[in-house]
Amino acid sequence: MCSLKTKVFFLIKFNIMSIVLNNYILDNVDIKIFKFTNKNNFKNYFFSPNISIKLYNAKITWVENNNISFSFQKYATIENNVIVKNDNISLLDLLRNINTTLLKVFYDYKENYGHIQNKDLPCLFYEKDTHFYSKCNLPNKNGKYFVKTQDQDFIKPRIGTEYTSVMLDIRNIWEISGKVGFRLELKEIN
Repeated sequence: MCSLKTKVFFLIKFNIMSIVLNNYILDNVDIKIFKFTNKNNFKNYFFSPNISIKLYNAKITWVENNNISFSFQKYATIENNVIVKNDNISLLDLLRNINTTLLKVFYDYKENYGHIQNKDLPCLFYEKDTHFYSKCNLPNKNGKYFVKTQDQDFIKPRIGTEYTSVMLDIRNIWEISGKVGFRLELKEIN
């Protein structure tokens, strides 16, 4: 199991009730594509039920107008035989399992409804050397961000800011001109 600092919860939200999932439960949840849209050849495949993932010890590595990226260290940092910073291998394994599960749902839907399969595979995260990253959208309208915080309005953070936890919604998979990707949305920070 993961250490206290790297606990990861995968949530499926219903109208009133939330269920905390782990890898075992993830394999037993019936996730489906409930809605498909195609507007000007921009295709969206929406998941049901609504899916969120809570990530701990997220560090801002990139900020743009409507996007933000969080980084996570893969391996523990040890100094003088003491763990200074815990690893996130459990989180990486969970993200891999979620990615695999959602891709299976996506490709099964495409096969059942005669949609053309892409050669490219979307991924919830990006791995490089000793870190992995997750990029998400910042929900906003007219410059006002809709991200839940503990006690104040959300202000775009600076690079290097660390949060105790962040909640990301996995909204859908999109396709356009042979490109494909997951749309993640930042919902909450602590």
